[in-house]
Amino acid sequence: MNQTISDIQPQKKDPKRVNIFLDGKFAFGVSQESKIVNKLRINEYLTSDQVQKLIFNDQVERLYDKAVKFLSYRPRSEKEIRDNLLQKLWKSEKGDEEKKNFESSVSEVIGKLKKLKFINDLEFSKWWVEQRVKFKKTSPRIIKSELFKKGIDKDTIESVLDSVEIDPLLLANEAAKKKLAAYEKFDPKIFREKMGRFLASKGFDWEIVKKVVDTLSRKR
Repeated sequence: MNQTISDIQPQKKDPKRVNIFLDGKFAFGVSQESKIVNKLRINEYLTSDQVQKLIFNDQVERLYDKAVKFLSYRPRSEKEIRDNLLQKLWKSEKGDEEKKNFESSVSEVIGKLKKLKFINDLEFSKWWVEQRVKFKKTSPRIIKSELFKKGIDKDTIESVLDSVEIDPLLLANEAAKKKLAAYEKFDPKIFREKMGRFLASKGFDWEIVKKVVDTLSRKR
């Protein structure tokens, strides 16, 4: 069924977008660019398929902008981006058809980001390992867990960790040194307990924790 564009009005909250009215009723919103590209003018006719396509493309456009902004803060895994885009869907009360269309829009955005190489789980994993080792002195065990939660598959995680030289003992020592000033005031027993718990929370094995704590305790 054809419908007539009866009015086109700029949106009050976003002048870069316009509201499209069909047969006297508000139908949907699109960007000014989409309006121009699709030659949307008053008195023009739109089929139901054209309307659905315009709505879908607009949703993809807005989700893409959101994803790019999300990526601007730091690199992200595919799962992080997908979950971020789907948050709105999880909180909404959309019908099954709307949910399906929204999920399709998200998949379209993910595909576009991959094509542009904005998403690359292998490169993301390399970056994550480097950051966690260099700045957080995080153990391989914790890093594995973090990457798994971010949707990285086991083979990729193992491959990336194998390609990086990580000395757990050296890493544990560096992590412990950052806590020395905070724990120096405690007596030997409390010092050992606190430092041991701290290193264990970073994912280091008991043997490494004991070696580091024993060494530091002797130097006090």
